[in-house]
Amino acid sequence: MDVFALGVVLFELLTGQRPFSGTFSGTGTSDRGDPSHLGSGPAVHPATRHLLQAVRECHPPLPRELNARIPGPLQAICLKALEKAPADRYSSARFFGLDLDRFFRGEAVVADPRRLSQVLEHGVDRHLADLERWQADRLVSTRERDNLVGKYDRLRQREEFWVLDSRRISTSQVILHLGAWSCIVSAVLMFCFGWKELSPVLRAGLPVTLFTALTASGLVLWQRRTRRVALVLLMAGCLIWPLLTATIMFTLDWLPPDDRSVEAVAGERATIGSAEQDDGTPPQPARDLIEGFMSNDQLMVGAATWFLVSILFWRRTRTAGFSLIAGISALVLATSLFAFLDLRDLWEQQRFDVVATWYLAPASVILGWAILLDLRWRSGALSAPLYAVSITVLLLALTCLALEGEWAEWLGVEASSAGSIDRIAYSLITNGGLYLLGGVLAERSRRSRWLRRIATLLFWLTPTHLMAPIAYFVLKEKWAWDLLPAGWTLSELILPLAALVFVFASVPKQIVSPSR
Repeated sequence: MDVFALGVVLFELLTGQRPFSGTFSGTGTSDRGDPSHLGSGPAVHPATRHLLQAVRECHPPLPRELNARIPGPLQAICLKALEKAPADRYSSARFFGLDLDRFFRGEAVVADPRRLSQVLEHGVDRHLADLERWQADRLVSTRERDNLVGKYDRLRQREEFWVLDSRRISTSQVILHLGAWSCIVSAVLMFCFGWKELSPVLRAGLPVTLFTALTASGLVLWQRRTRRVALVLLMAGCLIWPLLTATIMFTLDWLPPDDRSVEAVAGERATIGSAEQDDGTPPQPARDLIEGFMSNDQLMVGAATWFLVSILFWRRTRTAGFSLIAGISALVLATSLFAFLDLRDLWEQQRFDVVATWYLAPASVILGWAILLDLRWRSGALSAPLYAVSITVLLLALTCLALEGEWAEWLGVEASSAGSIDRIAYSLITNGGLYLLGGVLAERSRRSRWLRRIATLLFWLTPTHLMAPIAYFVLKEKWAWDLLPAGWTLSELILPLAALVFVFASVPKQIVSPSR
């Protein structure tokens, strides 16, 4: 059955008129059809020719513009059936009827017509242009503009299933999410337990089947623009992938871990040491990060393939959810590489400063990736999760370095001349200076509201990292060098001056316009 014809009938039932009309202002004599549109054939009346041209090239009016009492979901069903491209319509009359049944049962419909998306996009673009003018006229501040732009961005991310309004969550959607998570849990169980009663083929085949079924159905639904459901299935498949690779490697005994006990391996490495032995033999390889359970080789293979799969899904869907998964999988891949550099030994020796230094590199790469997406390709929604992952890791790494007092050592403050708390204070001051510098650079970006939000975060962190150590030095009478005749020391002078600088530096950010 012709789905487009069903849409025309539904449009007439809802509005009392046809979605397309042919108009002809002429003598009314017959004319032959335009060969570019209709090809050769019998004579076609001009009104018919204009009607066919309208069907091909024009969009029907929104039913709610003609009758405001029409429910929004019913309008979406009608416009879905009237899509220009056959691939964008319902694939059959059966799915058209199923969506109507959902509407009559009070459930959320799956129709997501391009026409409504275009109306939303055009309206948002007009409002964003108004915001730009208002900011240029100083009617709104940069922060107010960024807040409004963020709300508009959330409107544009309607395919992201996690931003759905609670009013639109139906029973079928709850069942869908529970089913997806059940598939992930089953893959976890196959990975964590031996299941000796199962054959190797069956044990490895279950996660392979789950991944194939979820991915294939998700890609098909994505092609059919049923994207909320497709995202749930694709994300579940992507999360199953590392469990799938690990289960296959365990089942087939690929790149197995050392079968000796953890205590035996640790004792042997303690005897040999990390340097070469006296007889010239090379040092022992790094200990497995997850000893007795997964080898470093298995971890790297699983992490690398998971990162590649997440990148493929990210390029296919261009959604923020897969940006987040790609950022996390990149960190897992970096962790698997660090495992070959004795990450487990450093962690057990509490050498957190070395570990934190290592993680500065992948966090900086992810931050560069986010900036490239944001500034060059103007994909703020895709860069936001990458910003969150990279900034979180960078802040944790810098804080760890400060608490270990490493900045003080790099600045030349010797441990013999300064206590541990003094070294931490110097390191916190260094972090505060880095946050201030980063905030100033990020705030100068006029094209990225996410960088300006990061600047706000860094400006909030700067005073505590600078003034708390200075207050400590005042209490401990450090920096007690007289600078004024009144006997003020350096630390006593810096503390109020720093407070005044932060107060007056924040005043221009709050000023919008004298007219307000």
